[in-house]
Amino acid sequence: MHRQPFLLPALLLLTALRLAVLPLHELSPLESYAVVCGDHNGLWHAMLGPVLPTMVHITTTIFGANEFGVRVLAPLIILGASWMLWLAARGLFDAQTAAWGVVFFNVLPAVNLAAVTFTPMTLSIALSVALLLGLRRALHREHKWHLPWWIVSGVLCLSFFTDWRMILFAVSASAALAVTSRGRRALMKWPVLPIAGGALGVVVTVFLAWGSEHRWIAFYTFPDTPPVSFTSTVWRFLLAHPLPVLAALIWALMQNVKRKPMTYPVAFLLAFGLPMMTLDVLAFGAQPWPQCGYCGWIAPSVLLLAHQLRLWQPMNLSIKPLARFLVLALTTAQSCLILQTDCVRRSGIVWKLNAQTVEETGWLPADPSRDLMGWRDLAAALHVIMQEQQGNLHVAPLIVADRWQLAAPLSVYLNDLPLAQPSADYMSVFLSPNSGKLTPFSYRPGLSAELMASAPVLFITDQVDKKAPPKSLTTHYHSIKLVGLFKLKHHDLTLRTVKVFACQP
Repeated sequence: MHRQPFLLPALLLLTALRLAVLPLHELSPLESYAVVCGDHNGLWHAMLGPVLPTMVHITTTIFGANEFGVRVLAPLIILGASWMLWLAARGLFDAQTAAWGVVFFNVLPAVNLAAVTFTPMTLSIALSVALLLGLRRALHREHKWHLPWWIVSGVLCLSFFTDWRMILFAVSASAALAVTSRGRRALMKWPVLPIAGGALGVVVTVFLAWGSEHRWIAFYTFPDTPPVSFTSTVWRFLLAHPLPVLAALIWALMQNVKRKPMTYPVAFLLAFGLPMMTLDVLAFGAQPWPQCGYCGWIAPSVLLLAHQLRLWQPMNLSIKPLARFLVLALTTAQSCLILQTDCVRRSGIVWKLNAQTVEETGWLPADPSRDLMGWRDLAAALHVIMQEQQGNLHVAPLIVADRWQLAAPLSVYLNDLPLAQPSADYMSVFLSPNSGKLTPFSYRPGLSAELMASAPVLFITDQVDKKAPPKSLTTHYHSIKLVGLFKLKHHDLTLRTVKVFACQP
């Protein structure tokens, strides 16, 4: 970055700002779930591999199980990804294209979201850039002991351990090698194929052995998660990837494809990015907020855009700075909108969505930060009910949440409360009932029907239409009554309505 003296200070300042805003929002259900998974043994968890929970466990051990402790690595990981992207782009194109690619990369809303929340998207963005740089170095430089190929294989293994769906990163790497003559020659050299094939063989074998022994928990999708509507999926996608940015990326893609013959860097990036786009098309709608797909295609896309803007002759030189400024300003504003919609409300813009729309969609297009609010208040209110029930029954109640989106954040924020009489029972008994069976989310091997029948239960739900606990609970209890009803609001907009039922044997 020696030719762009402004770039490194700007990235460091941006990273410092990202670190400063980490504690401003409460943990999302997905981040809280990573905290819960990190506290329990296991290679794979539902929706998560072992990498993210392990990293969260390490950072929360050092900084505490709070917002900063969970997310502290995210800005640093994106900073490292920016540096690796600059190195890869400088080798493929030139220093100026690399600089603009890094700038476009860091103003994209999805990247900014990944930099201030810690989800698999954060790791997938960084791993895709690391894989891109590793392939570039492996194809263009000879190293002792074939070090770049070992690094590429390590990145692929790490991707697979982050999320088994990211096995498509191996497809991207293979396509990038197969589409160019340089890559095909490299594949035929000894010992490239044994290194890559052996590494993938080891992780797949571990995955199959673990999965067959533990009921294939990695494939488990929570049955209590309500289906996401098509409208909310489109809204979420456009918030993470604004329409002008998508239009610019598609334009750059078409312009590069039309150019015949394609240059080696362009063909390499296209082959690398297309399988990752396929991954997002298949998985985007099933990912809980704030994860917006895996976004592995962002790095090659912004490099193609930066390259095409440098080559585009019709644009007048005097217009280019203005166009770049507008792109940067719009994407920066969009990034702020994703995480802090209060600034929009203060400007006088009124979102015309009523409380019923909020409850039915489960994800509010008008307020994407709703999943980052209200958990402390809900935990405090629930704590009062728990203390009352424990005082009446002289026994600590078991806590049952009907959805993991409730169970995960409450299990984190209840631990933060200063309890007068801490109980070892109810602090880790969050689970989801499913047709009479306890899902793997409970992490309580001893939690059986006999135990549930002998202890009181507080059943928590945020489903407005739910009038009673499910039959898997009611069959064990003769006394069931509603003991709490909370409507959490933010600026007169309902975030969630929570009901608490007391079930007594």
